[in-house]
Amino acid sequence: MITVELEGQEHYFHLGTRDILALSDKGEDPAKWLEDVKGENEAVKFFDLFSKIVKHSYGVVDEDGMFSHDPKATAKFMTSDEFDELALDLLEAPKRFVAFIEGVVPKAVLKRGMSHMPAADKKKWEDAKSHLEHLV
Repeated sequence: MITVELEGQEHYFHLGTRDILALSDKGEDPAKWLEDVKGENEAVKFFDLFSKIVKHSYGVVDEDGMFSHDPKATAKFMTSDEFDELALDLLEAPKRFVAFIEGVVPKAVLKRGMSHMPAADKKKWEDAKSHLEHLV
């Protein structure tokens, strides 16, 4: 889980193993989302990627410190000035965006997923990540 403070308020993002499996069941493949950024209109594609990540990872933390996805909170955040502020901030600093992605997906989940990936897919991931880091 990653916490981002915007306008004095904390915002929480997390994609766990169950979330990734649920996305896969729906035909989404988060491991391939980065690949979609390459090519024409990269800024637009970056924003689409950011929107996908937020849509599926945003949530709330209750008084006991437990994270949960909340569709109403997500919809509210995605139409807020804070959403735009974070998107622009990460677009201007692609290495921070990569760090954001790697914070949203726990390192153990990312590492385990990478260990089961075919070598060609690992290379695509590394190439896409490198491309994203050098966008600006």
